[in-house]
Amino acid sequence: MHSTSESAWKSVASLLDMRVAYTMAALLEAEAIPAHVTSESTLIGEALLWEVRVPIDQLEAARGLLNNSNFTDPELVFLSTGALDSTDDSE
Repeated sequence: MHSTSESAWKSVASLLDMRVAYTMAALLEAEAIPAHVTSESTLIGEALLWEVRVPIDQLEAARGLLNNSNFTDPELVFLSTGALDSTDDSE
């Protein structure tokens, strides 16, 4: 459980891929920016939107870090799973 109240945390990214969201959170935490992932969806069959949240006082630093990381979604999936996307047609 995080010691900062939930209202003091803000979303820095909203993603459809849970693995990418958790990888982004890990990248932020590796740079000493606390982060956690949440999802508000409760409907069966609804596309889940995963939010990476950080403390308000770290929001600008987190945005700057993510904006400068230049990772593509396939690269983030690789970092989170260790697997290359087999649907890549660039061969």
